[in-house]
Amino acid sequence: MGNDMTAPFVLSLIAGVLILLNSIVAIAMAALGSAAISAGVAAAGSSAAASALAGAMAGSVFTIIMATGIVGIIFGLVVLLGAVWMKKPEKAKKGSIIVLVLSIISIFTGGGFILGLILGIIGGAIGLSKSK
Repeated sequence: MGNDMTAPFVLSLIAGVLILLNSIVAIAMAALGSAAISAGVAAAGSSAAASALAGAMAGSVFTIIMATGIVGIIFGLVVLLGAVWMKKPEKAKKGSIIVLVLSIISIFTGGGFILGLILGIIGGAIGLSKSK
């Protein structure tokens, strides 16, 4: 059985989970960081203008981090879908390409703690080489 897709499936599955976890952690950190900065500025007794400026700057940064996290969740879910497709012979090539491409692009969202990126590239490449 030269077309066994178990190894690329498992590698891609782990990659998708890591990309998801990385994105969830980023969103949680953004939410907690935003709340902490708001509380810290208010507790410091800063002027209203300074508080508004700090809140606006922190809000923008944390909004970008949250948006990146949401995109990362989408990438992780699609990588998981690609991993599942690898187990179906008629969709193995498409699944491998999806895993490979989205794992590479996931570097912009944290890459699943980089390990997800690496495992996704390896899993997608092996899957592509074994698919028909």
